[in-house]
Amino acid sequence: MLKNLLLCVWVSVLCSCAMVSLKTQDTRDYIMSKRADVLSDKHLSASAMEVVGVVAKNRRECEHQINSCIDAIEQIGLQQQSPAYLAAMSELWLYQAQQLQKQANQVDAYHNALLESARYAYAYLFFASTPVNQRVLDSRQMQVADYYNYAVQTYVNENFKRYSNAEIEASRRHGVVKLGAWTLSSDLGQLHLPQNVTLPDQLIAATQLRFQGLRNVSQRDGFGAELVAVVNQNQEADRQRTFSEMNAAPATVLLHFKGKTLDEVLRSHDVVLQGIDPFSHDTVTVNQQTVPLAANFTGAYGVWLADSGFAQQSLKTLFGREGGIERPHVFLMQPYDPNRRIILMVHGLASSPEAWVNMANDLMGDVRIRQHYQIWQVYYPTNMPIALNHVAIRHAVNDTLRHFDPNGIHNASKDMVVVGHSMGGVISRMMISDDNGALQPWLTEALGTKQIPASIAELAHFQPVPQIGRVIFIAAPHNGTHVAGGKVGKLVSKVVRLPFRTLKTLDQALTDAFSNNKRELTRLQQRGVLVPNSIDNLDEKDPFIIASQNIKISERIPYHSIIAKFNAKTELSQSSDGVVPYLSAHLPRAQSEKIIVSGHSVQENPQAILEIRRILHQDMDQH
Repeated sequence: MLKNLLLCVWVSVLCSCAMVSLKTQDTRDYIMSKRADVLSDKHLSASAMEVVGVVAKNRRECEHQINSCIDAIEQIGLQQQSPAYLAAMSELWLYQAQQLQKQANQVDAYHNALLESARYAYAYLFFASTPVNQRVLDSRQMQVADYYNYAVQTYVNENFKRYSNAEIEASRRHGVVKLGAWTLSSDLGQLHLPQNVTLPDQLIAATQLRFQGLRNVSQRDGFGAELVAVVNQNQEADRQRTFSEMNAAPATVLLHFKGKTLDEVLRSHDVVLQGIDPFSHDTVTVNQQTVPLAANFTGAYGVWLADSGFAQQSLKTLFGREGGIERPHVFLMQPYDPNRRIILMVHGLASSPEAWVNMANDLMGDVRIRQHYQIWQVYYPTNMPIALNHVAIRHAVNDTLRHFDPNGIHNASKDMVVVGHSMGGVISRMMISDDNGALQPWLTEALGTKQIPASIAELAHFQPVPQIGRVIFIAAPHNGTHVAGGKVGKLVSKVVRLPFRTLKTLDQALTDAFSNNKRELTRLQQRGVLVPNSIDNLDEKDPFIIASQNIKISERIPYHSIIAKFNAKTELSQSSDGVVPYLSAHLPRAQSEKIIVSGHSVQENPQAILEIRRILHQDMDQH
């Protein structure tokens, strides 16, 4: 018996090296083991370790002696055409860069490691034996693309800060920068920066930005580093014009490593930095292989809004305080594109472009909408009378169009889609209407004379704006609201102040008009002209709002209504969004009417944004 037992033990010892045990792991652990790498886990991935294992090193040894690990793999003669080798080398160099980043005296070595990582990733993606389009479902390819994007983003950001160095600045003027062992040249012909500047004043990695108040990030996965290029605003110049671009623009940056073959790419130290406008380019071609161009559209928009100061400025404007605005301004959300039609957004009372933050961002995230439209936003003084703002906004939009398209031949000058919220909806309705003579009695009564000065006659006489092809009204009080005439409305109205320039302009217009009629001029000066503010105009009993109900919307222009209903249980005809009654927002001939349970700021409601996307897709199908 003892003899048999000893025999079993002896056999077990001899066979133990060939025994395999089995245990289970859950799906999460399996996915983590496949996806964990230097970016997500700060350790080398399982895929990299398959290559490292060839030189008989474990993960701990390789990470602790990363230089010798890289040297050993380069010396063992692995086939460089092997995608696994190129991917592993990119990850190993990136791991080394992460270690060098912590050492203040290793800046050049750190930047060199970033470029090596980007170069091996570039070689893997476009020069490996297996073409990139045959690895579309390869999770390793997605990891290596991340290594490239991260390395390029970090390298460009780090060295942009060094551009103030006199030596680098001098060499950059000749188109070439020498950085360590690398020679860097640039190709910025496909990059559009605000104010047409050559270089931005600041570069920000879009992937590092987080914004409060933005629900989603509109981006496109692909090849390239997602950056935000920021240009210092010339506020004085902006005030002199009726339009401007945002001072921040999305920029996708690539580093191309010169060479026509894999061997040339891995030996070359000549690098071309290419900047591309992701609004204008969806793809990029490298070594005859076309891949999606990475893009982040939210980053620039968020940076611009965060630095705008719109929230405080819009309130200063409403109450006529210093620091407000006195005339409308058109902001272009992207570089002007002659082939993309315009979505013009007109905000409401006491508001600003911030009112459209999530709507504009989500529309930019819709690929088809982004390819067919460009967004413009009107920012106007909401303390001004509606009639004055209507005329001023018309002029601002027309001036902007004439600047970019003086002959009116671009697609951008045709079939504009206007989206107006609240008071902006009232103004938008006037932009697609014939005055129909309805406002003449109102203006005559307001001035106290039938002799209307030509300089202000357009307040009451207008035709539909020919460039507009569709309008979407959101919570618009076409027939006014009792809230404006209530206790709170009257209280706020008393502290609203009109811009001095507006009052002076009206006074000068009347003085000029009656310069040959001293008796009438004296009477007008003694009587005075009571200029209502915007809140007065929104009162359902205001003479202007009553008269404007009879203007005639153009039959050629389709329009839609999005109306909020604060209480879902209230009968529709008796409902309100808390500010605007349904019966005031309702237009009987609208092509569509969407009722959403929401408060007055319904333009930010996801259902409202989905409805606008539906309308825009319908609009595209009809053009």
